[in-house]
Amino acid sequence: QDWDYLHTNDFEVAIELGCVKYPYGRDLAGYWHANEKALVEYIKQVHKGMAGFVLATDGSGIPGAAIFVHGIDHNVTSAADGDYWRLLVPGTYQVTAVAEGYQSLTQEVTITDGEATQLNFTLQSWSEEKDYGLPNEPNYVTNEDLVTVIENFVKEHQGIIKMEDNSD
Repeated sequence: QDWDYLHTNDFEVAIELGCVKYPYGRDLAGYWHANEKALVEYIKQVHKGMAGFVLATDGSGIPGAAIFVHGIDHNVTSAADGDYWRLLVPGTYQVTAVAEGYQSLTQEVTITDGEATQLNFTLQSWSEEKDYGLPNEPNYVTNEDLVTVIENFVKEHQGIIKMEDNSD
């Protein structure tokens, strides 16, 4: 159960209702009727907290995105269609979605005591063309070309820049 919680989105719980590890089948209905209301109320708790989707700008789901709640040392991961769910008690949280190849996004969410709060993330793709405005293909220059560029820059900004030749 601990492994499931730490390594998957599965929050598995074992509920023991008595001291007998393997009760007789004829006794199971009695266990159910004695605990039905409490068990159903407990199961309803999975609908608390927050849920939503991690999407790309084209609307497709991003699988495997990590959703971090600041201050809580356990993230959840989005499923195949980008959907995720996270149990949280009422409060205000900073939540960040992170996926490889995308810019992370942090949003603030307030969780109330009721149905899960919907919080969707739309992540921008990190493409080389958009990364810091650099071109897709690098433009390399030779040392001689670089020296020429610097010399021209020194001429344009005389008194501000001084160029020294330290080559041996």
